Amino acid sequence: MIQNPYPGKFLTFEGIDGSGKSDQFKMIHELLVAVPDINVVFTKEPPNNAVGVEIYGILRGHHPTIKLEDLSEIEMQRKYFLARRMLYQDLNLPVLRAGVHVISDRGVLSVAYGLKSVNDLDHFLGIEKAMFDYHKVPFIRPDLNLIYDVDVEIALDRLKKKNRALDKFEQRQILERTRANYLAIADKIPNCIVIDGTPPVEKVFEETKKYVYGLLGLKV
Repeated sequence: MIQNPYPGKFLTFEGIDGSGKSDQFKMIHELLVAVPDINVVFTKEPPNNAVGVEIYGILRGHHPTIKLEDLSEIEMQRKYFLARRMLYQDLNLPVLRAGVHVISDRGVLSVAYGLKSVNDLDHFLGIEKAMFDYHKVPFIRPDLNLIYDVDVEIALDRLKKKNRALDKFEQRQILERTRANYLAIADKIPNCIVIDGTPPVEKVFEETKKYVYGLLGLKV
């Protein structure tokens, strides 16, 4: 990945399911839309494009021909890479070039879900970069990746309170592996901040706001 060369800032919110990431994303969205004289686009991965819709169909067991259990980790990640390349090309890069900030619920670091260990990271990112290069889309890294970290027991307890069936990626073994991958990735990829997601959401948000405002040049 290359450093963001554009005037707009690029931020992602990351973490395992149950980490509180989405709550923090929602809270910063509600706060920043009320701030005058700052332009921010909020997005989510997988995006709502054709490949993103296919991904959600596979994850939820609704796809007419593809079963999640029939796909290898790299086959599934290729779909995420393709959806991301399309999102970069169609939305993220044009608005960043225009000086508009992009804040995304998940991003490139979500490859943590597809890695058996962090030793696979370079291989997976190499495949993703090749897909970007083929379409001449700059594969830029975010200016800030906020990774919300919690113990898997806490994450599972939060997920169970949602009163719905847990999907494949919300199982203990997968969450433990993914958490370890996120923490290892934070040491390998620039611009990563690990935030303890255990305290109450309001307390965690004090950290979120500090880092987001710092990057965007706003006063806390």
